[in-house]
Amino acid sequence: MFHGLPKVVRRHRTTWPEIQVEIHGHSSLIYSVMFSSDGKRIVSASGDMTIRLWDAETGDLLPPPLRGHKAWVSSVALSPDDKRIVSASGDKTIGLWDAETGDLLRPLLEGHEGPVNSVALSPNGKHIVSASGDKTIRLWDAETGNVLRPPLEGHEASVNSVAFSPDGKRIVSGSGDKTIRLWDVETGNSLRLPLEGHEDWVFSVAFSSDSKRIVSASADKTIRLWDAETGDPLRPPLKGHEHWINFVAFSPNGERIVSASDDKSIRLWDAETGDLQHLLLPLEGHKGSVRSVAFSPDGKRIVSASGDETIQIIQLWDAEINLPQPLRLEGIKAGVRVNSVAFSPDGKHIVSAASDKTIRLWDAETGDLLRPPLERHEGLVSSVAFSPDGKRIVSASDDKTIRLWDAETGNLLQPTLKGHEDSVNSVAFSPDGKRIVSASADKTIRVWDAETGALLRLPLERHDDLVNSVAFSPDSKSIASASDDKTIRLWDAETGNLLQPLLEGHEASVRSVAFSLDGKHIVSASDDKTIRLWDAKAGNLLRLLEGHEASVRSVAFSPDGERIVSASVDKTIQLWDAETGNLLQPPLKGHEGWVRSAVFSPDGEHILSASGDGTIRLWCAHAEVCFPRCSL
Repeated sequence: MFHGLPKVVRRHRTTWPEIQVEIHGHSSLIYSVMFSSDGKRIVSASGDMTIRLWDAETGDLLPPPLRGHKAWVSSVALSPDDKRIVSASGDKTIGLWDAETGDLLRPLLEGHEGPVNSVALSPNGKHIVSASGDKTIRLWDAETGNVLRPPLEGHEASVNSVAFSPDGKRIVSGSGDKTIRLWDVETGNSLRLPLEGHEDWVFSVAFSSDSKRIVSASADKTIRLWDAETGDPLRPPLKGHEHWINFVAFSPNGERIVSASDDKSIRLWDAETGDLQHLLLPLEGHKGSVRSVAFSPDGKRIVSASGDETIQIIQLWDAEINLPQPLRLEGIKAGVRVNSVAFSPDGKHIVSAASDKTIRLWDAETGDLLRPPLERHEGLVSSVAFSPDGKRIVSASDDKTIRLWDAETGNLLQPTLKGHEDSVNSVAFSPDGKRIVSASADKTIRVWDAETGALLRLPLERHDDLVNSVAFSPDSKSIASASDDKTIRLWDAETGNLLQPLLEGHEASVRSVAFSLDGKHIVSASDDKTIRLWDAKAGNLLRLLEGHEASVRSVAFSPDGERIVSASVDKTIQLWDAETGNLLQPPLKGHEGWVRSAVFSPDGEHILSASGDGTIRLWCAHAEVCFPRCSL
């Protein structure tokens, strides 16, 4: 089809990430790719029984294809000086080639009794290690081609991947027996019991640049990180791929991990935390299974190889896309907790409530503080909200009071609303702007006239413990409340009557409650680490959302009702699909303390969060739409 001639296609994409170069030329699946040590060349191995060298800048084929193997070439590696290429093949042999001329330096190395799946050169270039379907690993002299010692045996299935440690003292291997093994290069002895944890074949293993960590990839769709000295797992498995993972590698500085999968994607991970980098998008562009991936020596580019029955592609990617950071609002003293945040209805302003007894107003575009803090509460301010017309702000405090402020001037509008006998935990305007609802540690809910401040009726008293959160329905006719008694209750906002039985199911205190924009659904967040979605009319539980690792303190719907945002004691913000309950992306991380409040902007394009670390952050809710907005 390609007649051995490469086709180079340069691309410029409007969405992240950018494919720098596409290289076509192999006529069968590409199993292995890597950069030369100077980053100027790429070497590839294919099911078409050839090895090819390419110019990493232009994608041009350098010498003619290297031919000699009689079956697929499964793995390829360059010597540290880039002068030699070593290859592994399904014909049970290993080839050693001159990288300049493409000539075989000696007859193919024989000894394995099954396909050779993986090959690597030692850091000093003196030794070759190979892994085979015959369940063994072999060490060879790279100069003479002689076998150095008897096969390394211990795996109970095909050995799929092998690598030297950067110090050259150890070998790591991964196998179809679901285990990883470590070997001493000098003696050939197994160094410890197998590393176990994967639930399916291990396809790829690699050492970090400091030789202290091992990364492994498996058909179980996970990546695992191990302590190379003790063999202990360093953290829970890294999950994100939707199919088995064929290849994994550390960046040269050891700070990142790149993975390639049969789900046709490449993903970048933080090697220290295990978090997905480039939060919202995997690297997508391949049309078939991605078989191999590698960083350039400077860590700035990634090369990947893919193929299906019709097309085989090598792609070069920019590995250093600078992701926008959330806008961080600062100006609050150290040690002060931000308890609540809200957008003005036009999205131009932000109001925050803090433990230093103050309320602050910010410019949502620049992050600038608009005026000195509003200071009249005598206790921490727990909750804050704008009126629907954006002209007033209501605040609730541990001083048992509610206050109304002029959003333009910051002046108090009327006498303090008093009546609660304990801390006021939550406050909200009705969507028609006529009423205010408040929730208190005194186990009651109170409804106030937003104009006069008068209490409209007797307190709503049916919860058995303190009330943490209240919300009006979009039509202002209903009120939802969440309590430490593990329940959510619905009330008639006009009469104060209970509308239906308790919404029960949470196993700990319910911290937050919100209505969807159409009023059909209620979402709740709890200390039991879960979020629950309810039918607002029938009271039925629709689905359970799990993913946080600690208490969930805040929850809210997007304006279109299609997404849910949650904030947790685990210091993260999560985005969920309201229809399926699935997580839409990896957690938003950056806060150094509990995240106490999170809301969508009125246009649904941003998320505002407040934390016990004393900061407020503004995040992109749709990265491809609002990258410029978040780069402030």
